[in-house]
Amino acid sequence: MKRWYIFSLLLSFTLMSFDQVIGLGAVRTIVQPVVEPISLGLYTIGFTVHDAISFVVELPYVHSKNMALQNENDSMRAQLVSQSDLIAENRVLRDQLSVQGVRVSQRILAQSVGALHQGNDIVLILDKGSRDNVTVGLVVLVGDQLIGRITHVSESQSYVLPLVSVNSRVPSYVQQGEAIAVNGLSIGRFNNRIALTEVLQEEGIQKGDVVITSGEGGTYPRGLIIGVIESVNSTDTELFKSASLSTSWDLQTVRSVFIITP
Repeated sequence: MKRWYIFSLLLSFTLMSFDQVIGLGAVRTIVQPVVEPISLGLYTIGFTVHDAISFVVELPYVHSKNMALQNENDSMRAQLVSQSDLIAENRVLRDQLSVQGVRVSQRILAQSVGALHQGNDIVLILDKGSRDNVTVGLVVLVGDQLIGRITHVSESQSYVLPLVSVNSRVPSYVQQGEAIAVNGLSIGRFNNRIALTEVLQEEGIQKGDVVITSGEGGTYPRGLIIGVIESVNSTDTELFKSASLSTSWDLQTVRSVFIITP
């Protein structure tokens, strides 16, 4: 089979050469049915080989273009994420500026590094420390709500005891209208929530009431929002009732906060 293919190929080249030089006339008529398929095959093979070579030569260029497009897409995606972060931070700034009683010059903008679990307790780590004039005892806000206070400071970081910590105790009152206030104590729970306790049974607290710092004890200034009553727990046989509070922040997702300085 291989010999017949080689013979046919040589015959085709020979006949085409003679035809160009002296012309074959009748011979061409006889052998044309044999020569034409072979010529067409050679023509097709030539184009196929050319396309294959072109593909191999252009492959590095195509790969390079794909990598450039991928890098451009990654860069654009990073810019979108950065813009989203800036929008979120600007929203926090607007909320913070709306808090009454605290001047803008008394605020240090800080970013959350993360929440650190210590057994059943939790602390929030911020990226500002003593070199940023942060000291122990300063109050931390997120939006218009109190999140906790600074309990430990290093040169570049600070640690916040949040209201949801089991070690947190904040004298509070429930604001009902402009004149009536119900006293209580806001404490942290094991499930990272806040409870309002030590409220007398006869006090009429209800879902939706706002709980605010009373300022007693001097740990926190008066008038900072702690949370909103989510549900009330009351038993007739007990002297006090309690309530579960909800907040607008979550330690696992909070990013930008303000440290309030004297």
